[in-house]
Amino acid sequence: MHPTEIKLIEIGKRYALFALQVAKTYNERQAELQLDLVLSQTRLETTEGTQASLDVLSHLDKLTNAHKAAFTKYVGSSSAEFAHALAEMPADLQEKNRAGLLDSVNRQLEIQSDFYVNRKRWIKAAVDICNLIESRRATCTFSEGGVTFADPPDHAQLESLLAIVEETHRFEMALLEKRLACIAASASVFSLGAQK
Repeated sequence: MHPTEIKLIEIGKRYALFALQVAKTYNERQAELQLDLVLSQTRLETTEGTQASLDVLSHLDKLTNAHKAAFTKYVGSSSAEFAHALAEMPADLQEKNRAGLLDSVNRQLEIQSDFYVNRKRWIKAAVDICNLIESRRATCTFSEGGVTFADPPDHAQLESLLAIVEETHRFEMALLEKRLACIAASASVFSLGAQK
């Protein structure tokens, strides 16, 4: 293996580990928010609980923006280092390594972009549910079966928002599988398998 290829692999290892750490930190902070409670009936039954959910959603939005900024910085600096390492390679090795590298970077960008769009969509739907319930608090009732609105259009709006929440959840689960496959592929390329 040419020394410049070893350098490329070392850069890849370093940035793959950084990306894993950023993702781990995001997931840990997100877990602390207890998102499973945000749309729970127990929370939404009271104005205080609904406000607590809105506060959590605001915090999640800020956390997601910070994660996006860190990822954007990661992509910029890793791309610059990869470009520099490729420029140092002999021409035949440049072509061989450039295609795989571009494919990997583009795949990561696509997955992350989809993640951010989906997460923002989930946050907006959850905020809209909280606001709908709060704005109709005087005319809605909570029971074992959920919330009931006095006006049928309000119930239809809630159903529509809940459908978005469910759709974004399914999409995120599929995206997670895609991300794990991408990480596994990067790990094998950069010999990180033992560190997963």
